[in-house]
Amino acid sequence: MSLRVIAIISSWNYPIRDSSSQIIPAWRGERVVVDERFHPQCGALIEKFSSMLASKNLVTIVQGGGEVGQALIEAAPDKVLFTGSVATGRRVAEACARN
Repeated sequence: MSLRVIAIISSWNYPIRDSSSQIIPAWRGERVVVDERFHPQCGALIEKFSSMLASKNLVTIVQGGGEVGQALIEAAPDKVLFTGSVATGRRVAEACARN
């Protein structure tokens, strides 16, 4: 059985709160990839915390701007969770609809 992949494109202003609440699927054995923007230390903390609670290597943090989020969507994950502006949310929805 292959793992489902969930991509999380997180907000920049509450990175730990938003990302932490969305990685819960990893505890059920799903693979989670988090696009953690602008906060390398927060991303490292989330990855460390999640590895203590879930199986190793189920949560991966990637960091970058819009190009990273776009690459995550183009990789066709099973689900995308997005927190951000309405304008960007529309672009994310359109990109997801193509897959």
